[in-house]
Amino acid sequence: MEIKREKVSDQEDNVRLDSWLRRNASYTFAMSAKLARKGQIRVDGKRIKSSTRIFSGQEIKFLEFDIKKEKYVPQAFIEQITETIIEINDDFIAFNKPCGIATQGGTKINISLDDALKYLKFDSEDTPRLVHRIDKETSGILIVARNLKAAKQISELFKKREISKSYIALAQRTPKLKSGIINATIQKKHTEDVFLDAKTRYEVLDYLKESASLIQFTPETGRMHQIRIHAAHINCPIIGDLKYGKEDDICKFLNIENRLYLHAHKMIFELNGKTFDIKADLPKHFKDALHKLGLACNVRHII
Repeated sequence: MEIKREKVSDQEDNVRLDSWLRRNASYTFAMSAKLARKGQIRVDGKRIKSSTRIFSGQEIKFLEFDIKKEKYVPQAFIEQITETIIEINDDFIAFNKPCGIATQGGTKINISLDDALKYLKFDSEDTPRLVHRIDKETSGILIVARNLKAAKQISELFKKREISKSYIALAQRTPKLKSGIINATIQKKHTEDVFLDAKTRYEVLDYLKESASLIQFTPETGRMHQIRIHAAHINCPIIGDLKYGKEDDICKFLNIENRLYLHAHKMIFELNGKTFDIKADLPKHFKDALHKLGLACNVRHII
């Protein structure tokens, strides 16, 4: 490995450092975060977080590793990802990401949706770019930008919370209140004493006595694992979420097979004067669970 110094180009103005390193040095997001914490990545000679935005003309000092070999992406995986496209236009591609596929690489991740993007240029010269993430275990809407301009625009919409998102979850038990707002702080990752404000609206769509419920969650902030943590906060952990809940009789009845019943169902935003209202169909295992529990008849508008 060797120390490299490169200037940020005009075309890459106002992008995140970890995104710049992914494109220019083949870093994973995890590598960027780790090396930045150690001070082995510098911007204009200063330590900086990997999530910080960088600007045209700034100098990036980083380690160049011999990792630029092309990762093998099986054709079957590319075809699988292509089949999940639910909308494509000049600015973005929207996928209905299956449960179990990681958005991007990281520890113990062999292949991710991000790895397939270089094969999904279609009629564009640019490789699509990630502008947000959802958990590997979560299914549903994932948007990637098809060019740098769109990436900046959509990233800004997420930053300013101008994108409305709703999730459908199958949860253990039923909340005491059938609708409401959850205000509960969430501990910042890798910290012991930093807690972030988090707010989520919810509405029970249907329920089975007190043993299970189908809930729509609408997050008003964007914290890591926010919906999963907030569901557990109201004593209704999402079925299949063994990180914030535990297996109960409903989980055994459904034979969950390590699947999380959380689905990014709907996204509404405005881009370049046009309003997009994108909806992702529930995956088969989710629909099967609803039918098995007898919760499908009242919610046909979402399945």
